[in-house]
Amino acid sequence: FLNQVPYGPGEVKRLVDECVKWRIANPPSGNLDVASVGQLLYDQASEKEREAKGLLGAKKIAEAIAAYQEASSLYEKSAREGGKYQERAMVKTAGTGFRVARIMLDNDRKPEALPLIRKAKKDFLDYLAYAGDPGNVLTDPRFQEARKTAEGEAKWSIAECNQRLAEEAADDAARRALLRENVKLLTGFESQHADQKSLVLFALMTRQESNLALGDFIAARADYEAMKAVDSESRLSALAGLNVAKALREPAEAAFKKIRGKALAADADAWKKVMAKPGAEKARSELLEAYELYREWLLTSESGGGSFTNWVAISYYF
Repeated sequence: FLNQVPYGPGEVKRLVDECVKWRIANPPSGNLDVASVGQLLYDQASEKEREAKGLLGAKKIAEAIAAYQEASSLYEKSAREGGKYQERAMVKTAGTGFRVARIMLDNDRKPEALPLIRKAKKDFLDYLAYAGDPGNVLTDPRFQEARKTAEGEAKWSIAECNQRLAEEAADDAARRALLRENVKLLTGFESQHADQKSLVLFALMTRQESNLALGDFIAARADYEAMKAVDSESRLSALAGLNVAKALREPAEAAFKKIRGKALAADADAWKKVMAKPGAEKARSELLEAYELYREWLLTSESGGGSFTNWVAISYYF
């Protein structure tokens, strides 16, 4: 029908928008009130989000931000209406709000971004509280699976919010509190959301980054092993190994250099004396562990393990 009316595309869209606005403002009586209004608002928000993505792709940053903000506001209104679109709208409200904040951070608008990150975090937490409320139990397996997926995305998104807030924390205590919150939130993520493989890898990487920032190298190494168990060939898993290697290498090299002094491995007698010193074997093992992690990173298939550059790097380390 719309293709047959004697108006241009812009006019048709305006007429449809007016009809939708009237329908939202004047819902019919009956059992479909809440759900139908929520769906109309959700559809409007989805359309605005698609528009925002197009604007962002065209590098029209200010227009994209405005469109994403409008989409987030519409999703929030849809969520307040309740109905079958409520949960999706709650997650989308937080997600589009966080998207605006990230765009602002990428464009040197940090003062504007930080309040939006805090709001996005709150919105994600509100969703988790809603989904975990015994009064909101779902019985349909399809909806249960959708909720589980959304909960995983919300948890990781909260951790990502915390990562950015930690960078701007007022003091070290506040920074560490945010990082500890991440570790707690993402502990067990790999078993709770095992079917979301890609998301699990991102979540474990965020957990590892938090553990490293807290100085817990043992936990960070365990995170790396957990990522390898999910996908040993993933570039993210390799990068997690690189993170641990970087953390281990400098102190390991310093400790071994102190024990070694000026002795050279080519001098067998001198080297034997070095290795007999207290702590020598421990320092050597830690140094070899760091180099082994570098090797694993370099040889991971998705990191381009067969390239000439990588083999030169391997030759340097070994």
